[in-house]
Amino acid sequence: MRQLKLGDLHDLLTSDIRVRLDRERILALDPEVTLSAGSAGRLAASVVPPWFFDGAERVDFDAPGCVSHTFRWVATHSSIDASVDRVPQTPLAVPCYRIGEHVLCLDGSHRLLALVRRRPQGVVVTVTIDGPATSNDQNLWMALGGVT
Repeated sequence: MRQLKLGDLHDLLTSDIRVRLDRERILALDPEVTLSAGSAGRLAASVVPPWFFDGAERVDFDAPGCVSHTFRWVATHSSIDASVDRVPQTPLAVPCYRIGEHVLCLDGSHRLLALVRRRPQGVVVTVTIDGPATSNDQNLWMALGGVT
């Protein structure tokens, strides 16, 4: 595991990440970033995709009673497409965001899900921003509010 500052990774939040984050505030705070590697199967127990569920059905983040689940739960209970062509043959790098013990996958969720289902021993490198939380991070707050 290696510690960096977000400023060391200039393009991490400027890519096409669709999760709503207050990027400018986060960049201004220059939080710590942790680099680590492990198997997709191990990470599946602690990382959450930016998806919301009512039972096993995927719903919008603002649906009443929706919750988020770890990749392990999603891999076994949902029908989200993670076809074979999405399984990476090389180590998969995914940007993540941590608040407390919760870690949200910011990009690469379908590829990580495919790896968890089809090659759980596959290597994943996480590039994890260690919070801060901001009030504008709606998806993040919703995701971390009901993780199971």
